[in-house]
Amino acid sequence: MTISTGFSESAPRPDALLRRTLAVNAIFSGLSGTAMIVLSGPLDRFMGLGLPWLLIVVGAGLLGFAGLIGLNLRRPQLSRAEAWLTVASDGAWVAASAVIVLGFPDLLGTGGKWLVGLVAVAVADFALFQYLGLRRSRA
Repeated sequence: MTISTGFSESAPRPDALLRRTLAVNAIFSGLSGTAMIVLSGPLDRFMGLGLPWLLIVVGAGLLGFAGLIGLNLRRPQLSRAEAWLTVASDGAWVAASAVIVLGFPDLLGTGGKWLVGLVAVAVADFALFQYLGLRRSRA
């Protein structure tokens, strides 16, 4: 008599971590972009930025970024070059966030600094887990 645990006996895909992290990144980017466009006014006031149009532009860019990640995820074999580009883009986002918060301290209000900082931490996590997923999938 065999008892099934409900778990698959096969080994997980080598690119599972990378795929999962890219998928969460795409969802986060898409939701963030949508929020920046739809809620540009209230979000601008919360952040103390005074440039609601800039949130719309950045939001549209995030929607495009999410779409590009989604296109890569649709492939049976992920494009490693595109995955590395996603890691680099996330790194650039984190660096730009640090420059904005630390280099231009009067640009944002307290809420904006916290929001930019928290998003930067999330994006840094995406970059780290995508990097680890790329390293693991190479084996």
